[in-house]
Amino acid sequence: MPILQGGVCEHAEIEHVRKFVAYAKHHVNNTRYYPPLNGYRYMVALALYSKSFTVAEATMALLDAGFNDEAFGITRTLADIYITLRYIANQDTEERAKLYFNFVAKDVVEWVPVVKDFWPHLAQPIDPRLAPTAATYPSPHRWSGRSAREMAVEPDMHEMDVATGMPAVHDFDYRVVYRWTSHYVHPSMVSLRNHLVTPGHDPFVVHSGHEQGPHCNIQHRGVCGQGDGFLLSLYGRSPTDAYSYLGQSTVGTPRAAAQGGGVGPASNTAPK
Repeated sequence: MPILQGGVCEHAEIEHVRKFVAYAKHHVNNTRYYPPLNGYRYMVALALYSKSFTVAEATMALLDAGFNDEAFGITRTLADIYITLRYIANQDTEERAKLYFNFVAKDVVEWVPVVKDFWPHLAQPIDPRLAPTAATYPSPHRWSGRSAREMAVEPDMHEMDVATGMPAVHDFDYRVVYRWTSHYVHPSMVSLRNHLVTPGHDPFVVHSGHEQGPHCNIQHRGVCGQGDGFLLSLYGRSPTDAYSYLGQSTVGTPRAAAQGGGVGPASNTAPK
């Protein structure tokens, strides 16, 4: 058992996450699931589950190399996986899993004009069976026909909100986790704090990996996780705490950002 010093585990919090991921992966592999033929729910769920392990391991590799902001950005994939799986499992599971699975047909068809424009020498006919399936998807960006927000806030068919007696709505996942990590994916100005210098004072240099300053690990000090599934398993701090830590009174000026005031999670840039 790890020794507690003043109530704090002596082991780095990332090590707890690393051990949990390794344990969960080992357990899944040893269970030896055999998906049934034409069981879309099993194929999709297990594939997404496998993807979540890969993303978690990639995130830890980036953290080990000192790429903390980039690690945080990649965790949005975990948010996407969670929202997707919860939406599929919430109701009409087999139909939704099949819709998700067959969306590849839409993507293949959408590539046809792109290949003709940029690699005409590689253009070739696609399987005629794909076109009818692709036509059932109105948008090439939404397999479900809904936005990420709409999927995330669909009332839960299995869990009730004890405070209201109504179906639970998991809007925290989208309004906090998805929103915040999206800044590091696109990227918005919120994600550039570690790349700013003091105008008129410091020379610009490229900051990457372990070359970043000691402040770069703010968002990733607490990686043990709290509560609901993956939600803060690679974050640890609440948005309010981190925002206060960065210095909310100095938000908005390049000099303040360069000196540690920075830009907190509050922003007018909402994820698409």
